[in-house]
Amino acid sequence: MQKTLALFLFAILMSGAGCFVRSLHPIYTERDLVFEPALLGEWSEAGSKELWKFSRDDANGYIFVHTDEDGRRGDFRARLGKIGDVLFLDLAPIGSDSKGNLLHGLHFVPVHSFLHVERVGPTLRVRAPDQAWLERFLAAHPDAVRHDTIDGDLVLTAPTGELQAFWTGHLGTEGAFGDASELERRADAR
Repeated sequence: MQKTLALFLFAILMSGAGCFVRSLHPIYTERDLVFEPALLGEWSEAGSKELWKFSRDDANGYIFVHTDEDGRRGDFRARLGKIGDVLFLDLAPIGSDSKGNLLHGLHFVPVHSFLHVERVGPTLRVRAPDQAWLERFLAAHPDAVRHDTIDGDLVLTAPTGELQAFWTGHLGTEGAFGDASELERRADAR
């Protein structure tokens, strides 16, 4: 599939369903956090109108703004965690995407998702965990990592340490992560 990861990310995170792996807990602890200045700026895949923009949030965090092909925007808090020698970018939505009232909005729980960061320069190369692989794996090994099914959707419920061990242990497992997407820094931004 040649969809850009940005479109995939936006569609899955905004819809709250589908193929993106979601977790109640982040994949990082405070001691895992790192700040990589090279991530700051605007990124896009060649030939795409989609935009990934990273700006500094706090000492170890980013605000990630994703703008899709139609100009729709999604805002996230992003944290870069270094687990051993591996980088993961953890994303959590800022606010709810709901147009409902306050009571309606209180019924939405933000979840975390993450990407394996393979490279941050000169291009940004990332891979998302593969939801279909995870579902097949957990069907065969239901105790491998804590999870639950909510309205037919798989949600990881494992605490951070368990998430880290599971995903770093499967970095080399065929099919555990999707194809890499490579974004280029926009020449007019930094």
